[in-house]
Amino acid sequence: MRMNLNSDSELINNVWNGCYHQEKVVSVLNNIFQSGKIPHAFLFVGPEGVGKHNTALKFAKLLNYNYPADKQRNILHKIDYLLEPYIKFIIPLPTGKKKYDESAQEDKQDYNDKILDHISEEISKKIKNPFYKLKIEDANNIRIDSIREINRTLSINYDDIKYRIILISQAELMNNQAQNALLKNLEEPPQGVIFVLLTSNINKLLPTIISRCWSIQFNNLSNDDVKNILIQNFKIEEQLAKDVSVFSNGSVSIAIDLIEKDIYNLIEKTIFIIRYSVAKKYFPVLQELTDIKEYDENNLRYILQFIIMWFSDALKLRYNQKAIYFKQNEKDLQTFNERRPNANLNQLLTNLQKFLNLLDTNVNLNTLILNIIFELALISITE
Repeated sequence: MRMNLNSDSELINNVWNGCYHQEKVVSVLNNIFQSGKIPHAFLFVGPEGVGKHNTALKFAKLLNYNYPADKQRNILHKIDYLLEPYIKFIIPLPTGKKKYDESAQEDKQDYNDKILDHISEEISKKIKNPFYKLKIEDANNIRIDSIREINRTLSINYDDIKYRIILISQAELMNNQAQNALLKNLEEPPQGVIFVLLTSNINKLLPTIISRCWSIQFNNLSNDDVKNILIQNFKIEEQLAKDVSVFSNGSVSIAIDLIEKDIYNLIEKTIFIIRYSVAKKYFPVLQELTDIKEYDENNLRYILQFIIMWFSDALKLRYNQKAIYFKQNEKDLQTFNERRPNANLNQLLTNLQKFLNLLDTNVNLNTLILNIIFELALISITE
């Protein structure tokens, strides 16, 4: 049935409150809703921490709009709390002990109470804050038994419900068995059931799954959006939220990770590494980078990203561009440019980006660290 969006625009717009920087996504979903022709499967594609989960829940509310007031409030409450039958929430889970389920004639994962309590706590945090990133140890796979659970959910008929949402988080973590099992659901979906797959890596999904979904691309958030989400959803102090948002690449997940890793300390280490490398004081830099690598390899990635940002800022200032990351270090950047006006920053940035890309391979980190140090030291030699 076609619905009159304009007649209830205020109510419907309220559904999208708190949906940051995804105007195109909202426009597409509103148009689909207004048409009354709802695809049976969506693929929300974009980086982690840009609001895909948040948007999916708001779309679920929109689809189940226009009930009597009391029932409407109850439905919205159940969607917010990820409750069935309105939301079937599928997430990656750790490996448990196999247990044979006689009624289903199959093996299932069996978890002890400690793991179950932890999973429940994490989902509770996600319910309270849709931008929260689940932290379940060793949860790196969506297995076939999770997809089979969908079949049992769909076997129950709910004629009084307009739309039920099967929400699959980190869909790229479905193993091949799970993806093939999901295909059967996508080929013949029950009436009133909408699949919403969230992914930050569409290339890990089968082409047959992608072809059966309506793909919607999500953008990175603006710095202001990240800052506001940190303040409102995570209760982060305003100055810290502002400072970290600049380095977040438009992702709330990255921002929170940087806060947890102490972004100010990472920035301090970055500037130390640059200064001492350019001055050819190799040993303290080698020691610093080695300590960083041994403590947390992800910190090494952040440090390298920050180094790239720092020299990118230096290049921008050469062309009088003021939109820089290291605003607090602008004088140091200007001094660097004055002392080394002929340093080939374009080539340096190209090489540093290659090193960053190597972190996604099986590169020897000790060798990579040495290459980073020597590359920075070459600035003084080749200028």
